[in-house]
Amino acid sequence: MKKLYYLFLSIVFFVTYNCRNKLEYKIDSAIRDNDYVQVSILCTNYTGKRYKQDCEESLQKTDVIIQEIISQKVDFPFTKLIVEEALNKKIMQLLEVNFMFSTKYASIWKETVEIKDK
Repeated sequence: MKKLYYLFLSIVFFVTYNCRNKLEYKIDSAIRDNDYVQVSILCTNYTGKRYKQDCEESLQKTDVIIQEIISQKVDFPFTKLIVEEALNKKIMQLLEVNFMFSTKYASIWKETVEIKDK
C-alpha cells in the first residue's frame, strides 16, 4: 500500500512539474529563436519570475514591430499593407490574448494589414 501511495505521489509530482515547465520551455525556445511576438503571446499566461525581464523586453520589441508596420501606412495611405501570414497570425493571436495590445492596435491592425499570398 505504501508503494502505491509513493507511486501515486511521484506521478502527480512528475505531471505537475512537467506541465508547469512546459510553458517555460516554450518561452525559452522562442527567446532562443528571437521570436519576440511569440514570447509576448506566451508571457500573457506566465506568472513566474524567471522570465519577467525577457517578457517585458519582448513586449517592448513587439510594440516596436507593430508600430513599424503600421507607420508604413503613412507612406501608402490608400492601400493595405501586406504582411506575411505567419506574422499576421501571431500578431492577431497576441491581440486576442493581450488586453493592452488589443486596445492599442486591434482596430488599426485589421484595417491596415492584408495577408501576403504564398
